[in-house]
Amino acid sequence: ASMGGFVRNHGIGETFADGDPADLARALRAVLADRGRYTDPARRAALVRTFSWQSQEPALWLGYARMLGAPPPTPPPSTGEGFPPLVVEQP
Repeated sequence: ASMGGFVRNHGIGETFADGDPADLARALRAVLADRGRYTDPARRAALVRTFSWQSQEPALWLGYARMLGAPPPTPPPSTGEGFPPLVVEQP
């Protein structure tokens, strides 16, 4: 699936033809004419529940375990606060 298809299918924005300023202007006018459609908190929450890293994590853990021929690992506990902090170990 393309990014444009995702945007159109989920109604989260407008797409425009690359290199076409008139089409860009059309897309911008469409968004500005209906801002509420694109900023509705309930729609955003539904998308986050479906497509966020946290919602995709269990399936990704299982997919990688299957590819590696390993038993499914136990995912780390979630803090519920978004992405865990990035830890980079220095040699």
